[in-house]
Amino acid sequence: MDILQLKYFVEIADCNCNISIAANNLHVSQSTLSRSIIRVEENENKLLFSRNGKRLVGLTLSGQQLYRDAKRVLASYEALLKNLRHSPTGCGTVKLGLTPAILSAFFADSLPAFILQNPKLNVEIVEAGGETLQQQLLLEKIDLAYLIAPIQYGSLQTDNLINDTGVLVYNPQLFSVLPSIENLNEIPLVLLNQKFTFRNQIDQWLFKQGYHPQIIMETENEETLLNAAQHTPVATILPNPVLTGYRTSGLTAITISDLSWQLLVCRKTSHFNPLSKKVIEHFNPLIMKNSQ
Repeated sequence: MDILQLKYFVEIADCNCNISIAANNLHVSQSTLSRSIIRVEENENKLLFSRNGKRLVGLTLSGQQLYRDAKRVLASYEALLKNLRHSPTGCGTVKLGLTPAILSAFFADSLPAFILQNPKLNVEIVEAGGETLQQQLLLEKIDLAYLIAPIQYGSLQTDNLINDTGVLVYNPQLFSVLPSIENLNEIPLVLLNQKFTFRNQIDQWLFKQGYHPQIIMETENEETLLNAAQHTPVATILPNPVLTGYRTSGLTAITISDLSWQLLVCRKTSHFNPLSKKVIEHFNPLIMKNSQ
């Protein structure tokens, strides 16, 4: 039984055994919680919940004992993490969430230098999509994240670093009729997939403009999109600042002025690692300066 399983168990109990409410609070699926509980019961050979059919209706005696013990263990675990990460001497760990594009565009060159300048500070990079990083902030698995707006959860504190736009990117050497905003329906597109908040913005913009382009490929990797646009007669739509992190030789970028893009630094209001301040104070001014 691990810490995450204990968190799941306690949250279900605190929600009066309502799996749906507990899943919503934890930002995980109901099936994830159900599988976790079944796995614990099978591994420990104990029934933790009373059931009416498949519905949980209360804690068994074993479940009540585990609940009391789990609350103490989780409190001790949180104190352990706080003591480990929040050392007054500046020693400790900061878990930093970055999307691949932001890592490449804004951190690839400057992060190693920052780590060398702060040898007592362990910067642990968690690379994932924006939705995943938001959930990890809420679950306190990471301390800080640099994300693209919009943010879906009001309990996350955000500071806006960059305001920019999306761009239509293509290789003009591969087209007899150059792509433009007006003829998007005639141009095959390769786009980020639905895991990206920016893709949601693209879809909303296309719908608002009445465009129905042919989307022939979706991926999580911006570099793959740029390589496709560089070597085949397709176009892609990406955030303008992201292009600085990749090779764009031979590509043309057309500004889409009404497709906005914002880079935010985010943290959970009730969970702030003081060591994160060193990261914020170093990178925020650097990012804003480099984007000008």
